[in-house]
Amino acid sequence: MAEKACPDHRITYLYGEAARLAKASDLPPLKAIRANCLDCSGGSPAEVKLCGITDCPLRPYRLGRNPFRQERVLTSEQRVAATERFAKLRAKPR
Repeated sequence: MAEKACPDHRITYLYGEAARLAKASDLPPLKAIRANCLDCSGGSPAEVKLCGITDCPLRPYRLGRNPFRQERVLTSEQRVAATERFAKLRAKPR
């Protein structure tokens, strides 16, 4: 459906709300969150990064982050193996 922006770039009027919601339900969760943030910020990716709405429940997820994912801790053997793999990748000619 058509999307029309008003003169104030922060506000977007959408036509075809049902079609937009149907499309959003087919997206993976992080992409749906990104689409919602873009919609809220008037379609501007720069405004998503500068978003100042602190009480938004999607704020921790807005830049593709998951605040509940635990940091991966590598053992020394895993670190050595990863270093060797990356060295092989860097040595490959492009």
